[in-house]
Amino acid sequence: MQILDATAAHASGITAIYNHAVQHTTAIWNERTVDAHDRLAWIADRHAHGFPVLVADDRARAQGIRVMIAGFDVSNEGSVRLHERLGFERTGVLREVGTKFSVWLDLAFLQLILEPGGAGGPSDAVHGTSSGIRTAPVTLPRA
Repeated sequence: MQILDATAAHASGITAIYNHAVQHTTAIWNERTVDAHDRLAWIADRHAHGFPVLVADDRARAQGIRVMIAGFDVSNEGSVRLHERLGFERTGVLREVGTKFSVWLDLAFLQLILEPGGAGGPSDAVHGTSSGIRTAPVTLPRA
């Protein structure tokens, strides 16, 4: 599977996917659509803070990210199936933590362990933080 970093060239496509999700699904928990300039600023902000916007897991491995976490509306079975096909496992649900269309929403969490932990434990030198934790927002194609 190929990994691509989001660039300015991807902003209009990301905008279309994002706005469709805002208007028709509970995948994004707000009701405000955006334009390509907004998504371009979002991509730039993520990059400025050291977070890649990724579309698959191989790039995450190359960057030393050990675990990827996905979070989305639990009723979004298409996302559940897509993530499970990519190797993610269900890890938990937070009940009634969001609302949209006047309905309480549950947040499902799935995780994909890219590099299983070894006997030596996490290496701060690899992760660049004292806690050994580095987060990275992930953008996957819609099922």
